[in-house]
Amino acid sequence: DQVLWASSCSFLNDPAEEHFAQNAMRLALGRLGRRSHPLGVGCEGYVSWDPDLRGAFSRRFVACATEARDALEVWRAYGPGSVPGTFALGLDPTVPLGLLSDHETASRERLPPLPSSWQRVRYWSVDEAAAWIEDELSTRLDARQRSASASTSRSDQAEGATFGDVDPHAWQDLDEVFTAVLACAKHRAYAAEREHRISLEVALQPPFPLRQGPDGPVPYVRLTATSSWGAVVRKAAPLPIREIMTWPGAPPTAWQGVAAALESAGYVHDRDPGQIPSADGAVRLSTSHIPFA
Repeated sequence: DQVLWASSCSFLNDPAEEHFAQNAMRLALGRLGRRSHPLGVGCEGYVSWDPDLRGAFSRRFVACATEARDALEVWRAYGPGSVPGTFALGLDPTVPLGLLSDHETASRERLPPLPSSWQRVRYWSVDEAAAWIEDELSTRLDARQRSASASTSRSDQAEGATFGDVDPHAWQDLDEVFTAVLACAKHRAYAAEREHRISLEVALQPPFPLRQGPDGPVPYVRLTATSSWGAVVRKAAPLPIREIMTWPGAPPTAWQGVAAALESAGYVHDRDPGQIPSADGAVRLSTSHIPFA
């Protein structure tokens, strides 16, 4: 199938992303607690990543890309150093993507829509991420209180009360906000990666697809080209591939196998690597300008 893999964000390649999100959540909840805000009550168990609160893995899945077409930082992180013979796929970001669905995926009614485009990753300091978490959690609670025409009373915050006692939606809010940071935010030290992501939630039911990751099996879902963003389809369509680039230091003939694979899949390409394709929609074949990674 011509698909992109979106992996569960509980299995990120870089554990620093999880630590970043945890530190930001811990800081945000500590600030709220010092202000006697109900969102800061009894939430320590959440921050410790208690599996009883989140289940075996997150239902948020992410597919990652970068606008840095030929960046040394990206090749070193995701290229030959980890997977020899790596190729970079250049996708048209304006072509809608949706979920390739079969028996193990959620139904259309249960599937939240995909974003209307690739979303730029937010590069924050821990303090900036914590401030966003504070605002988002407070906004959610305030909106529910206004809709119910009531506010949380002081008696609800009595000693021994927990976050869930104060607001039955508390754990869901924490999970959604924490996962949003985990899936679409990184420390500003990684800003050179210029990453974009597609993030979606799918309630997988066993048996669900698994791929091999650096630390073992990883749950994933499949994205394919569709007529509209977030559509659920049963058959894969050709991905909007506009360029394929060989890795730094690749031999001049490395693109020949890729050209054969493109032809086999029905893609049009120009046979002369490095040239702008003459045919509309043709795939450009190129080589990294970086001498080695």
